[in-house]
Amino acid sequence: MAELKKPVQAFVIDTGGDVHRMISPVLASLPMEVAKHHAVVEKATAGGESQVLKDEYGTPIGGVDCARRPVNFALFAYAATVDTYHKVSLRTKVLDVIGRKWSINGEGSQAKKDRITDFFRNAFGKRTFAQGMGCVWTDYEALGNGYLEVVPDKKGEPVELVHVPATEMWIRLDELGYVQQKNGKYAHFRDFAIDLKKYSDLTLNDPLKDELTHPVIHWSQYSPWSSFYGLPPIMPAWNAITVRALIAEFNLNFFANNAIPDYAVIVEGEASEATVEVLKEYFRSHLKGKNHKTLIMDTPDGQKIRFEKLTSDNTKEGSFRLLRQDCRDEILHAHQMQPNKIGIHTAGSLGDGRGQSQERVYKETVVDPGREAITDRLNKIIQIGFGEPALSFEFEPYDIDDEEQSTRMYEAEYRSGVITANEWRQDVYPDREPLEGGDEPMRQPSMSDLAGFEDAFGSLQNSIEKAVAK
Repeated sequence: MAELKKPVQAFVIDTGGDVHRMISPVLASLPMEVAKHHAVVEKATAGGESQVLKDEYGTPIGGVDCARRPVNFALFAYAATVDTYHKVSLRTKVLDVIGRKWSINGEGSQAKKDRITDFFRNAFGKRTFAQGMGCVWTDYEALGNGYLEVVPDKKGEPVELVHVPATEMWIRLDELGYVQQKNGKYAHFRDFAIDLKKYSDLTLNDPLKDELTHPVIHWSQYSPWSSFYGLPPIMPAWNAITVRALIAEFNLNFFANNAIPDYAVIVEGEASEATVEVLKEYFRSHLKGKNHKTLIMDTPDGQKIRFEKLTSDNTKEGSFRLLRQDCRDEILHAHQMQPNKIGIHTAGSLGDGRGQSQERVYKETVVDPGREAITDRLNKIIQIGFGEPALSFEFEPYDIDDEEQSTRMYEAEYRSGVITANEWRQDVYPDREPLEGGDEPMRQPSMSDLAGFEDAFGSLQNSIEKAVAK
């Protein structure tokens, strides 16, 4: 089995603000400086000296002091690509929050509503609105932070929205803006909807002194570890992802090497150096990379060689299977994800009355809060950027009671030829591209179709009878 790496030192803070060393795989990515930062922030909360302490424990990024990150966000971004259930859960949550129908509503002319609707539909350039905001919300769910750049024209009206990767973003200690760091280059952003008077006290050489600096909207999932950055919901299940990766690595190494696992090589009599070399050469040159190869060996000294199995493959495979399943369940629990939503169907779970209850919890704890956070910020774009406080961005309700009934209705209309596949798709997912050939209504089977089917079935039956007779 792949050897576990030796855990690195992490730190824990007591109520007095002192830092103590500890060993924890969960906190392995936290450096001493970050632990000290949290200690002084806690002291600042009690002593009322937060601003002084923030200034002291910042880190310079692009010429300004930024808050230190509580964890390595690049590591969380990598984790979102290596575990199947983590990745599928992220994608499902993003689609449920972002990928549904939306509209611009409120008191105002239809022309104003159409203008703002066109803006959001085309704001991300080549990406649809669902794809562009989906990138932001994927960062939010995977890293605990999502960033959206609002690009204005010379009049200050929004003309474009840009997803800024959360792995590249730093938050200024003064909380007036953000710094993007990428390949040794830096870009500075103001905080969206902040009082412009707060920038008047900045020094002349501060990048945010430029009024043309683009604003950024920041979504974060609060964590006690940082008053600046959020942490993702997968954090408590981090060990589960690690264990699943180690099991996969063990299995990969086993099939790559094709060596006999957990066996003892026993040589009867005194083993000479020549015998040992024969064994080494066989495993090195003849066995590795060749499946199902029979072991036939002659030793120079005529010794007898036998192999004795030490462990049971069935026991190991069974324990691995259960361990992988336990880790999978822990990952799903961290996401508050129902197994059936990502294609996992367990025995005894159908028709037991729990599905709708779990779906309701998922809606109230994941979908509704996510949508509320998104619409709150997008409405500020409408109110401040476009000067339309009476209009608002709204998602179509996520109705767990009517969703199945609505699906059955669309399917019945499609099968009866009332609507096409693309009309169905446009109603449910307006931001998705039309299907090729989806504009043709479903053709109803004719009597000639049924007659042809009967002929084909009869021919097949005759062929089977002749084969059986022979």
